[in-house]
Amino acid sequence: MIESARKALLDWRVGAIVLGTLAAAIYWPAMNRVFAADQLWYFAEVGGHDSLALGLRHVDYALSRVYWKGDDLLFRPILFIWLAVANRLFSYHHVWWNIANLTIHIGVAVAVLRLLLAIRPSLLALPAAVLFLVLEPPM
Repeated sequence: MIESARKALLDWRVGAIVLGTLAAAIYWPAMNRVFAADQLWYFAEVGGHDSLALGLRHVDYALSRVYWKGDDLLFRPILFIWLAVANRLFSYHHVWWNIANLTIHIGVAVAVLRLLLAIRPSLLALPAAVLFLVLEPPM
């Protein structure tokens, strides 16, 4: 019985269910949070349009932006590709943005879990992935 429980905990699919359930329980109250920081600045840069082509012009945001200049060394192309795609898909519907962001976050946590299990199958892989899921880096 203990061996079957250990085997289940080392299965990434069981871990994915645990991660998804925890993420939903922890983050669901925040799904109605309105836009902040990069999203607001991005909306100002695209002038309220939801064109994917216009959004993708800001992949190198430090180079292309007009407002709030100052962090010229910052290069985050994946973030701004995602902002362009999400703006095209969801426009100003912040709840859908938040659900999509949570889905991506869960997916990355599952990828971390699978990576840890591939490196070395251990019962500590799931708690490490949970920490990745719930901890916020210091600013």
